Amino acid sequence: MQVPPHLPKHTQKLDYLQNKGYFEETTFSDELEDQLSHINFHYFLGYARNYAKLHDLGIFQGTRDPQHVFDLINLDQKVATLLFDWIRCAELGLRNRTVDFFCENGSPTSYLDESRLTPMSLDCTKQEMVGGMLKEIFRYGEDYVISSLDRKALDLGYDKPKRYSPADHNQCLSLSQDLAIWSVIDCFSLGQLGKFIMACDADIDDHAQRTWRRLADDLGMKAPVFSSGVESLSNTRNLVCHHARLWMRPATHSPKKPKIFEKQLRGIDPKSQLMAFANVAHFQRSNTLQKQALENIFSLVKSNDMYFYGISQTSHQTR
Repeated sequence: MQVPPHLPKHTQKLDYLQNKGYFEETTFSDELEDQLSHINFHYFLGYARNYAKLHDLGIFQGTRDPQHVFDLINLDQKVATLLFDWIRCAELGLRNRTVDFFCENGSPTSYLDESRLTPMSLDCTKQEMVGGMLKEIFRYGEDYVISSLDRKALDLGYDKPKRYSPADHNQCLSLSQDLAIWSVIDCFSLGQLGKFIMACDADIDDHAQRTWRRLADDLGMKAPVFSSGVESLSNTRNLVCHHARLWMRPATHSPKKPKIFEKQLRGIDPKSQLMAFANVAHFQRSNTLQKQALENIFSLVKSNDMYFYGISQTSHQTR
């Protein structure tokens, strides 16, 4: 396949948009040209193509104006900012309660013990799961963690590796033995945290007392809702923090619909981003905050009809 040429000049970009017919005969103002010059053109095209698609299908009608696309981009940014605040609240709660529940079930330093972990898939062994946590620990910049690793290296007569590698797995594991989970849990990425939550407490026979089941109960969730939701939370966090387009993008690993939001989510596509946004609300620490989060999200996404359509539906049919 031939790679499309790079278009460094404004005139080339505008000619491309005109030739594609995304905006018919509507021209760019000087202000819009300036805005276009400050974002990756391919990023802009992700919105422009989908904007034109909705018009071509007859789902939306009227003048095709590039200002509408910039409005969608700006609203996407506002939604991402709002979601980040609620994701942060959810993360803080998960980290806090994970420490509480895990330590009630065993030693606070046993999170690196393979016998306490359940492999989540055939593609990830217990050692690889521990390695993932060690990788985070050895690049963590907290003074307490660094000092603990240095002291342990001195006691054992080791040269402390600058970073984790599979070749140094046993050495890194030995150096980390004195670090309690509460001292390192904040260095785990949200994805790593979710994996640990779902994998830990393998030695606890009463499944209802395992950390992930207690977290689900604490949030008022059924077990299947929590297990799919914690992965969706991480995916949404990554989209938001990497400034990805949210509008007209189906959700990855769609969470199950929260029953608490049954009324508000009626008619919403299960694979839409709005379902993932509702999942962020569902992970708030109280029923009151869950409802407040969803209300804030809905209030913002409903401020633009085309934006609301694009984050609530994924099946687009000609009208």
